[in-house]
Amino acid sequence: MTKPQIPELYVDAEGVERGHYVYAHAEKSSGRIFYVGKGQKSRAWDSGRRSQAWKDYVASLTEGHVVLLLKTDLSEIEAFEEERLAIAAHGGHAAEGGTLINWVPGGEAPASIELSLGPGWTFPETESEYHRVRKFASPSREEQSSFLKSFWATAVPLRDEINALIDETDSGERVEDWSAALSFRGIVDNVCDAVSDRLSKRISWKTFCEQVDFELDQLELFRRHGCPAFLRSTFAKTDNAIRLWFARVVSGNKKDAELAEIREWIAKKHGGDLEAALKWLRESTASLNKELPKDSAPPENGT
Repeated sequence: MTKPQIPELYVDAEGVERGHYVYAHAEKSSGRIFYVGKGQKSRAWDSGRRSQAWKDYVASLTEGHVVLLLKTDLSEIEAFEEERLAIAAHGGHAAEGGTLINWVPGGEAPASIELSLGPGWTFPETESEYHRVRKFASPSREEQSSFLKSFWATAVPLRDEINALIDETDSGERVEDWSAALSFRGIVDNVCDAVSDRLSKRISWKTFCEQVDFELDQLELFRRHGCPAFLRSTFAKTDNAIRLWFARVVSGNKKDAELAEIREWIAKKHGGDLEAALKWLRESTASLNKELPKDSAPPENGT
């Protein structure tokens, strides 16, 4: 089996590690694809680190198999998503009756970040007008690394504090408090994951900043909907830490990006019809207001 030249891993202009790929194994005799995977370097040609199902199937092929490169020059996150799509496109995974040797559907959760514009309407953030227009300060990579590591050192103790509160409320008598603490930790976990992904060069600096920006919005919603009293001290420390840290990179053009996103949404969902878009927003807002608790006024200063 001839191995083509595979690009080495490299870091692109946005600081993202590339060189990952999605590959398929196909029967040499018929060309039928029986396995899809993601990898880097020589992974696609490795026969040792395989499942027993894969080894048994390959052993049954009289003419062997060939390697097909389906997508190349990907980041790791892109490779996870392309793998998931390729598995679905080539027969599906075995655990749900698919025709591939793959037992699971592939991908990573979340495999791609999406911005939601309401029920039934989402698009990948890297393709949105918001992503195109939104700007952030862009320090050197050395400064980014130092910046991220210092934030990580701040975030980990706060996450430990939240975990202690979760343990404290983990009883049948405090289900609502426990659920609120879990939701709060989910937001902080997402910020920490974004830091980790940027440090490991899985996402660009801009994508990282957008993810943190989004989680700050989630923190504001959490506060507005009524942060429980037992969480307020930890919430205030966490919210302040992230906002003070984020203030060093924010550019101040968020409103411009949001307006661009709204224009794009009106064009895509309502064909540019502003009246139809406003009607949909009024109906959605009325529905949301019915669902919100009556006593959801935010506490002052997040405490």
